[in-house]
Amino acid sequence: MVAFYAGLWVSNLGPVLGQEAGADCEVCKEFLNRFYNSLIARGVNFSLDTIEKELVSFCLDVKGKENRLCYYLGATKDAATKILSEVARPMSVHMPATKICEKLKKMDSQICELKYGIMESNVFFHYVQSIANSLHRGPCF
Repeated sequence: MVAFYAGLWVSNLGPVLGQEAGADCEVCKEFLNRFYNSLIARGVNFSLDTIEKELVSFCLDVKGKENRLCYYLGATKDAATKILSEVARPMSVHMPATKICEKLKKMDSQICELKYGIMESNVFFHYVQSIANSLHRGPCF
């Protein structure tokens, strides 16, 4: 089970490793993939209300560009508009994050203009790398 979760984390490293450094909607895609994977891992019901509540909760712990994305989506307390349903509705039918972000881009182009900075990418990469290393070491006896 742990290896499965690690696979989810490692599967989204393309932008971090520079394979698609200028990729369109990189913050949106990465963030929504992590959010979706967290819902799957916890066995959450994919109803509209549940997804919206979980998204607001998920946004409480994010910083930087991801916090700005949450603001644009209306998942922060200080957000002026709310388009949470534009994420919840397609996610409830398991639409890929890429497609959701494409739809969001049509509503608000700022969503896809967000890019991870060098520090954000490096911190995330080292975090995933440390998890992968701890899984390879095996149990500590």
